[in-house]
Amino acid sequence: MIKLAGKADTKELNEIISKEFPYKAFSPEKLDNRMVNPGIVIFKKTVGKKFAGFIEIEFKEGIGLINALSVKKGFRRKGYGKELLEHAILFLKNNQVEQARLLVKKENETAKKLYQTTGFIFRGIHGKKIEDSTVEIWERNLQEEDIDYLN
Repeated sequence: MIKLAGKADTKELNEIISKEFPYKAFSPEKLDNRMVNPGIVIFKKTVGKKFAGFIEIEFKEGIGLINALSVKKGFRRKGYGKELLEHAILFLKNNQVEQARLLVKKENETAKKLYQTTGFIFRGIHGKKIEDSTVEIWERNLQEEDIDYLN
């Protein structure tokens, strides 16, 4: 099941973020503030009662920035990352966002395969590095996809 994350999920989210994105250095308070920020939406994936993963979206100047996507180790390779990403894309489309954008480390081939299979394309190299890794920019246009030119 995928639903909005809430304050009760802060501890679980913080554990995943500190393992998968240590460079973000979020304190529990900063994460709490992000969760109540109207420009940020965090969805969580649960399997039974277990927290399996999350995706964070930020609205910025008409673009949906996918700031983080992570599935916990015991839940990987089951399609949950794709499910979270597709859920986020549908959410962005339903909110009339025209473009989704994300950053990924150049060497993260697993993530890049996921992004490619869900319609994202490589757009360029980001000007900053993350943990000494080159960072790629990937984007997906969302609104023009639904146009049927033949009818």
